[in-house]
Amino acid sequence: MDVSHEARTTGKPEDWSLVIRPQGRWWELQLADVWHYRDLLWMFIRRDFVSVYKQTVLGPVWFFVQPLLTTIMFTVIFSGVAQIPTDGLPPMLFYLAGTTPWNYFAICLTKTSGTFINNANLFGKVYFPRLVTPISIVASNLIQFSIQFLLFFGFLAYYLLRGYPLHPNWLMIVLLTPVLLLLMALLGLGTGILVSSLTTKYRDLTFLLTFGVQLAMYATPVIYPMSNIPAKYRVYIELNPMSAIIETFRSIYLGPSPVLVAGDFKDFSALAGKLKAPPEAVSAWVTNELSSTTFKGLVAYTGAPAEAGPLEKALARELNDVMRTNSIYTVARFAGVTLRPETQRLLAENPSRDVRRLNRQLLEDAYPGELTPKGSGIPWAQLGVSAAVTLFLLLAGIAIFNKVEKTFMDTV
Repeated sequence: MDVSHEARTTGKPEDWSLVIRPQGRWWELQLADVWHYRDLLWMFIRRDFVSVYKQTVLGPVWFFVQPLLTTIMFTVIFSGVAQIPTDGLPPMLFYLAGTTPWNYFAICLTKTSGTFINNANLFGKVYFPRLVTPISIVASNLIQFSIQFLLFFGFLAYYLLRGYPLHPNWLMIVLLTPVLLLLMALLGLGTGILVSSLTTKYRDLTFLLTFGVQLAMYATPVIYPMSNIPAKYRVYIELNPMSAIIETFRSIYLGPSPVLVAGDFKDFSALAGKLKAPPEAVSAWVTNELSSTTFKGLVAYTGAPAEAGPLEKALARELNDVMRTNSIYTVARFAGVTLRPETQRLLAENPSRDVRRLNRQLLEDAYPGELTPKGSGIPWAQLGVSAAVTLFLLLAGIAIFNKVEKTFMDTV
């Protein structure tokens, strides 16, 4: 139904302050009604936050305990036992940067998905815009996100003070953090109310959603970096709108990863040719550092090009091993290479402080046509797609939510 508030002007009985009209077109989202009930929205926000850990011993401390224990478990299992790489970042910080945004999205989705079922008694007693309920859930969870974000920022400050080579992009943090937070909130809200509308008829979705959210985390780069995903599977991970959000969150707070992956080879055939018969001092040095197996593979590949995937992975792995310890720069070795200003700045400051990043940029300068520059690490194209998908799910969810509301109330 459509509700509008009108000021009483003439005192006539027909001039009401609240007018209820039949449901209009499906694209009429009636968001103005939510604004008129903003006081009720604030009451719901307070109720949702206070009731979560009411009569518990630790209270809001659980907001710190849960992500901390989850991160420790991920560090032990995925980094320690499974040996899943974290792009050279500290495992605790890497996993916190993934679980902090993911937890906010997941809890918004699961809680808003039960809007109709969990509030059936309330909806049957009094009128108010039903969208107030899921919006209050998303807003109250923002408080929980803020607490967990402080935990993540505390670990970030600790590693920065210890001199760990992290590169937060403070400008992008200021500009993009509100955008990412808004995208997560709207994505959780839109998907949640869409599922909530469907659960009025198909209650099985309630059980499927809980299981599906757990599985979806493994289809999102929460416990692994995007650089570790094979190229043939990467497109499927990028279709997940949360993937770009989490990758952007990591990039702006931790900096782009210097780790070389197989997908960074822009022209592998040209690179293999230079390493097979190295005319430059850099290529001669790289060839000398390679294992005999990898070098023979390069020779065979230049003679009869075939599937380069395994060879690219082997070359990337061995180059990363070389870049891990000491600077690869010497005046004689890079005499004929034009270095970028950023590379020159790193050499002038303290080469040993961030040796991986320096070595990655040195290789990019030595092979500008063969290696793809790392750049800012922000997946702008994928982030734009995520924003478009979020907007579509939000508008579709609100439209269907308003449409289902009347049918559901008739069955309560």
